[in-house]
Amino acid sequence: MIQHWMDTVFHNYVTRNNLDPNTLNKEAHLCKLYLKHLLKKNPNRKIYRLGFEPILQASRAWLKDKDKQTDNLSGVTILKEYDTYFWCRLDGIEAFRYEGNSMSHCICTEHHRRKEAGEITVFSLRTNHSPKVTALLEHNTNTMGLLCKGNSIVHPKYYPYLSFITEGHKVYPSDNGLAFLRSV
Repeated sequence: MIQHWMDTVFHNYVTRNNLDPNTLNKEAHLCKLYLKHLLKKNPNRKIYRLGFEPILQASRAWLKDKDKQTDNLSGVTILKEYDTYFWCRLDGIEAFRYEGNSMSHCICTEHHRRKEAGEITVFSLRTNHSPKVTALLEHNTNTMGLLCKGNSIVHPKYYPYLSFITEGHKVYPSDNGLAFLRSV
């Protein structure tokens, strides 16, 4: 139902306004989350009657009401979406701070400096805006460290989502990435 809304209402909005849909990735994702929220509250709701701009405004207001999630999408680029999870790349300093604070680990401003220098890329697997797995790719060695909250190892329930981000890279074996991240 949500995908049908995206295929019709979102597509019509983009076409009518002569926009590039790639410039609206965050807005589209936010609308999807809000529509999921609406349908969870009322599964019989006729969302096909709702226009893109009203849903976007309502989704922004909904997100502001969720204090913990307010700046979660700042400074990130969404790369791949699943039903409940999505992978994003951390771009801005605020995204690094949010990731480190939410996950209680060492992703921080120093990692952002190294990202800006082109040495590393940091990714986050999230659900409902809450980080679940952090992945750090070291470019010069093509190695990737993976960890969960508090520097813990990755829980098996996230394994099905890892291949998208780890494909073609050596995953650091020691402590499931903990030693690698500390050495950065």
